[in-house]
Amino acid sequence: MRRAPGRAQRPTADTAGPRPARSFRRRIIGQRWKGIVNDCETVLEGVGHPAIRDARSFALDAVHALRAGHTSAAQALGANLLDSLLQRHFNEATRVRLTKNDFKTKGIKFKLDDYKFKVACTFAPVWYAHAKYFPKNGDPIPRIFGRHPSAHGVSRTQYSRINAVYALMLVTSVIKFFDTELP
Repeated sequence: MRRAPGRAQRPTADTAGPRPARSFRRRIIGQRWKGIVNDCETVLEGVGHPAIRDARSFALDAVHALRAGHTSAAQALGANLLDSLLQRHFNEATRVRLTKNDFKTKGIKFKLDDYKFKVACTFAPVWYAHAKYFPKNGDPIPRIFGRHPSAHGVSRTQYSRINAVYALMLVTSVIKFFDTELP
């Protein structure tokens, strides 16, 4: 997308406007991926809590992998780092509540009103990334980012630059959450 000389480009979040369509969001992320990666790097560089120092370092490795064109490595690292963060910093009951996505089978949605605003904004996308996926049941590999398909459905369908950026955005958000919330 070209912009007129002298006109500032609108921030990526403003571009989406009221259009929640998944394909539109994916297109914006595909077009603006470099800026999104830069923003994630800026956030990660500002993280200082000692308990997440290693996670921050691995997330920055995902940034470098994306920039170098190693999108599959970036997505795999992001998906596994997300799982590691949740395992390390939440007890099992909380982790399950934030990741048990029964929308496909039971129509149960993430209950935003059950959480404080910051928690809801951070973990609703994490919940969506944990949609049920069971290859043994014949589930097709989804094109959209998912933590389970990234681990159990490695393919060109699941692995893409857009999905690697989604993984990085999620892990950056969770790291920043822990940076501000851990004692």
